[in-house]
Amino acid sequence: MRLSVAAVIAVLLGAFAAHFLLADRGYVLVNFRGYVVEMSVPGLVIVLVLGYLLVRALVAVVEARSAGAPRASSAKPFAATAS
Repeated sequence: MRLSVAAVIAVLLGAFAAHFLLADRGYVLVNFRGYVVEMSVPGLVIVLVLGYLLVRALVAVVEARSAGAPRASSAKPFAATAS
């Protein structure tokens, strides 16, 4: 876990530094259904890493919520008592 966090931080810092240090940062153009997004390659790396972290956070939240909720299969069936 620590290694993955360190790797993500290193990628973000590298992309951020490359954005300011490189003269030719590269060019990315995404054209999808009439929407046009233009950015540099380091900007794309930052967006992709942040998107990945957002998806991981959402999955963790969904798993945490489902782990805390009682499951239908683990519920005990209702037993009628004889009077």
